[in-house]
Amino acid sequence: MLKRSIKITVLGHIKDEKYKRFTQKQAQDLAIEGVVQEQTEEGGLVIYACGPSDNLEKFIDLLHLGPSGKPVEDVYAEPFVKEKDFRGVFRIIDK
Repeated sequence: MLKRSIKITVLGHIKDEKYKRFTQKQAQDLAIEGVVQEQTEEGGLVIYACGPSDNLEKFIDLLHLGPSGKPVEDVYAEPFVKEKDFRGVFRIIDK
């Protein structure tokens, strides 16, 4: 199974912990490792995710929906070179 690494930017005012926890749970369910953290003033999130390609596609689809089924403003995904070992887990990084 092909693994890849992507950087996902989720736009919208989602500063609450609910979306970050939702993101972490979906990543764990799909065997994706990485981190999620708030962006600066924009109110969105930046997610670094590594895992099987099919699971990453499902993950992105779930991020569009969000925890309440209400779509976020936008979700952008781009490849990135994995520079760090996430040790098989998905973490929330607080500011």
